[in-house]
Amino acid sequence: MAERRRVLFLDEDPNATASLRRLLRKHRDEWEMAFVNEPAEALDLLRQGNWDVVVSELAFTGAKGLDLLGEMRELAPGTVRIVLTGVTDEGLTGRAASLVHQCLSKPCPADELRAAVEQACLLQSIIEDPAVKEMVGGLDSLPSLPSLYLEIASRLQSEDSDMAEIAGLIARDPALTAKLLQLVNSAFFGLGRRISDVRQAATLLGVDQLRAMVLFNHIVESFPPQARCPGFSLDGLYRDALLTGNLARRITLHEGLREDRPDQAFTAGVLHDIGTLILASRQPARYQQVLEQAALPEGPDLATLERQLLGIGHAEIGAFLLGIWRLPPRIVEAVALHHEPSRTAYDGMCALTAVHVADALLGEEEGSRCHAALDEGYLRRLGMLDRLEEWRQLAREVMERAGDRDPADR
Repeated sequence: MAERRRVLFLDEDPNATASLRRLLRKHRDEWEMAFVNEPAEALDLLRQGNWDVVVSELAFTGAKGLDLLGEMRELAPGTVRIVLTGVTDEGLTGRAASLVHQCLSKPCPADELRAAVEQACLLQSIIEDPAVKEMVGGLDSLPSLPSLYLEIASRLQSEDSDMAEIAGLIARDPALTAKLLQLVNSAFFGLGRRISDVRQAATLLGVDQLRAMVLFNHIVESFPPQARCPGFSLDGLYRDALLTGNLARRITLHEGLREDRPDQAFTAGVLHDIGTLILASRQPARYQQVLEQAALPEGPDLATLERQLLGIGHAEIGAFLLGIWRLPPRIVEAVALHHEPSRTAYDGMCALTAVHVADALLGEEEGSRCHAALDEGYLRRLGMLDRLEEWRQLAREVMERAGDRDPADR
């Protein structure tokens, strides 16, 4: 039997914790749960053992509530922290959001709370390295899921929403608008005409690719690389994200995958290396050393160097952040394991397969050791090793369309 995940619930109202206990009764075989009403008791439990998730109600308002959240982060940076809040003070809620991983509004529907805890537990299963959990969980200011992403998702659930409305949301962000127009006018699309209208750009990209770019830009804004890491190139990261996302999507389509599979592959491909940005932003001097060694003609690849010099890897860091944001598990898995796809228990073609292959083949085309090394054993396990030459041809076509076959300055 798999080890049970540990979940701690804190609410000052005994009736609320009793209700939660009844609501989550069916999860007793999956989760080891504790329900407490006093902050001191919750802090004592955090001191005594490793908890995967803590769910706290933000009724302990003002400085006391913020101090409590700060103590939780200090005591258990690797624990996913979810707060339930009915507080209407936007300033208070904003400060709380910087101390937790997820904010859920009260009253929170039972299914939404269950889904949040389940996703957090799944994330802890995918990311076993405590150093990764502590680095991301202990950041002084943890970015929340961008409001624009949530607004787009909300509009898509409405039957009368259209691309004009979504384009209007995007137009409120000049930097994002410029980036999207740059994308649709780039060689990746090869349109042969100039697009200057954000609605046209949004229509050409499609909703799922829009959402991926919203997330990518938000992460770039949240973790600007510092001057002490001159070897890191944002332009290189952006170009690699688009190449990998486009190739991963083409591979899934080539293999006949439909429904949301190609869009999941694109999103995971665009976001697969965001952990490098977090490392370059938070540990610039040390990450500069990693990049300098990765640029040498021989030696370990980027992921191996990260482990050797930093003790943590960009793939897991990026996946942990996306998991906190509750992106689909297949996307989180693809980002987490794109250097080590054999770690997945799934034996079918999925976003992980497409992103791993796309990243590795682009590395072959560019002669760069910043990409994943192709895991032929994994492809043999899936019975797809014979597809490799066809995928290589797709990689060449993507590179040719991009119009630049020089190695990215990473």
